[in-house]
Amino acid sequence: MLLHSSSQAYFGFQWQGFYFVFRSLSFGWKASAFIYHKLGVAVSGAARSIGVPVWQYIDDRHVGQLFTAPPRITRGPSFQRALAAAYIMCYLLIEAGYFIGLDKSQSIPPTCVCFLGFVCDSVRQAFVIP
Repeated sequence: MLLHSSSQAYFGFQWQGFYFVFRSLSFGWKASAFIYHKLGVAVSGAARSIGVPVWQYIDDRHVGQLFTAPPRITRGPSFQRALAAAYIMCYLLIEAGYFIGLDKSQSIPPTCVCFLGFVCDSVRQAFVIP
């Protein structure tokens, strides 16, 4: 939903002498973000309750390997337990109505990703214009 042109000046910011205004309500001004995050927290809580360590920020999650292990598996790092944790998390998210963007999902976290036309470099801690 577009904001009326007379209201756009109230939904913007100034940075280094430039003014940026929104033509529509940004993510933080909508109730949908709150609802989306609350649903995500509930799913992450359900995963934690069965031994899946998960850290969440809005819709991004880091999933670790299962805390609980079958008797024959050692307590050290285990690809099988990490795979099981990822499967459980995907199952719970799909059951809650989420769609999993497989092209955005990463098994091995990269240090540089392209996002909204920028390269996000976590080593240099910078957004780079390609």
